[in-house]
Amino acid sequence: MNEDSKKTDTRYKKYKRRYKKKDNGLNRIDNKSVVINLSKKDLTKKQINLLSKGETFVPNNRKPDVPNIMCELKEWKRRMRLREFFYDSQRENNDNEVSEEWCDKKKSNSCFTPNSGRDKCLDAYIDAVKEEILKGMKKKEVHNISRLEEIAMKDLLEDGTIVIRPADKGSGIVILDSDKYNEDIENELKDASTYKHVSEDPTAMILKTTKKLINRMDKDRTLPKRLSQYLIPDSPRPGQIKGNPKIHKPDNPLRLIISGIGTVTEQVAELAEKELDEFVINTPSYIKDTSHFLNEIKDIKNLPNKNAILFCFDVEKLYPSIPKNDGLEACKEALAYRKSKQIPDEEILNMIQLVLENNNFEHNGKHYIQVDGTAIGSKLGKNYACTYMRIWDRKLSEFRLQPLIYKRFIDDGFGIWTHGIETLQQFTEYANNIHSKINIKLRHSHKQIEFLDTLVILENGNIETDFYSKETDTHIYLHKDSDHPRNTKQAIPHGLGIRLKRICSDDNKYYKQRSLLGEQLKSRGYKTEWINRHLKRADQTSRKEALEKKNKPMDQGRIPLVLTYSSYLPDTHKIVKKNMSILQKSKRMTDVFRSPPIVAYKRSKNFRDILIHGKLKKKERHNTEQPL
Repeated sequence: MNEDSKKTDTRYKKYKRRYKKKDNGLNRIDNKSVVINLSKKDLTKKQINLLSKGETFVPNNRKPDVPNIMCELKEWKRRMRLREFFYDSQRENNDNEVSEEWCDKKKSNSCFTPNSGRDKCLDAYIDAVKEEILKGMKKKEVHNISRLEEIAMKDLLEDGTIVIRPADKGSGIVILDSDKYNEDIENELKDASTYKHVSEDPTAMILKTTKKLINRMDKDRTLPKRLSQYLIPDSPRPGQIKGNPKIHKPDNPLRLIISGIGTVTEQVAELAEKELDEFVINTPSYIKDTSHFLNEIKDIKNLPNKNAILFCFDVEKLYPSIPKNDGLEACKEALAYRKSKQIPDEEILNMIQLVLENNNFEHNGKHYIQVDGTAIGSKLGKNYACTYMRIWDRKLSEFRLQPLIYKRFIDDGFGIWTHGIETLQQFTEYANNIHSKINIKLRHSHKQIEFLDTLVILENGNIETDFYSKETDTHIYLHKDSDHPRNTKQAIPHGLGIRLKRICSDDNKYYKQRSLLGEQLKSRGYKTEWINRHLKRADQTSRKEALEKKNKPMDQGRIPLVLTYSSYLPDTHKIVKKNMSILQKSKRMTDVFRSPPIVAYKRSKNFRDILIHGKLKKKERHNTEQPL
């Protein structure tokens, strides 16, 4: 052990002793705090234990899914053969950049697979990898949920009287009565200024309108051919509305989320959102994330202790409250700001208008259209809201007094005010009069205030920071027994440790939070020794390093071998690399495949898919089958 490691261990033990008495186990997670039962249903102990594993928990199968692995290996074999087949041909690149970038997302309908026999070394390599993976599959594996828990899961899934939802801005799992959940959503949908009930599904009509716009743009050559094909979906459906309970607020109101996945305007919204990027990123108050925020405030010093006031505000229901005409005017200015205009401003504006006027969804067999604002869940969401808020910021800057610093993350604002409490109240009133639909809630303090996951502290005229989480956040990180790759689990303590090192402005705060993090990870099944081993890298990272932006190198040109992860799988990375010597016997194959294929795992269905989304989808199918 080197000197730095010894110092790190000594410091950790010191701070652990200091904060052990203060913690008293209160930060350990118990099953009751993870599972919030707001329903009339009495949950069994097994059901609570099952749900407390967390929505990210992946149960493994009783036996390996060999047919699925065979299909995934077949797709990899096709990719390898296509790379070899087209290697010598010149790539055509007649379309412009936006066409290539967006059209590559659309999967080709081609099933063409070059025949074997073109290169013996390639054939031998594919066969060797496939055979070794299949032969290396484990015959038996310890199941990570018991038979009784399987029965408990089945009961939860089939019980139509309850709905299971993730908590908003926390990590709990909430059980709600179905009737109450649906009633709360329908009450929100009665807001005629935001939502409109329609007698039938408007999807076909919206598809016709979308085709008309895209085909005209294609005819006028304002849109590349391949891009126009991408923007028109094959089999669209209405959006789906869901509600996440705000357990940190009285009466647990729902945050409505309208999923735009599979809707007519999904791809159009995606393109329009991208075209607003430049305007949003260059907003004076723009905050990308916590790291960006910390870098913006780290050099603030010598503030007047008596006059300095830390303040934060939250825009109430920003997305559905954005006035359409004002939003479109803001987008018009944003599009004019673009340096690259491969698609004309007026055409992108037409796309934005198409999305805003045709945000359709269904709930309990009834169909709706959102008539104002944009939906949480739409791909034209964040940037549209931020575009409008940049214009709102400009109007806010017309107030006679201004903050020393003002930053905003979408609908959450942060600032330092040095003109006294009375003028801060006047500033807030002015903000609430910019538009009748946009209202902010202000919080302020002379000492400390929370913003995002950071506690900002004013100490002797300087800014200090500490990690912050809501009282309702149960910190249910990925469970140790979940069917995930080992390196995924190893990355959890290191990633969380680096986050703490980044946020905490001194070692005192860091080691206090590190101690609490260790307890939280222990409650997820990880052993203390394992936790400390993987946190050590974070201990040895300086705060300056943690705050620096790191660009990960791209694995360009490597063919992906994508497999659904299972604990039954052998060491696939080792198999792929070990057999590369077979490929390298051919000079041509050495040129075609300069690096081994990259193994990428996708996860199996987790509890979110099975119990949260799966349960709602089952209900939606049932409603669709009912006579109108």
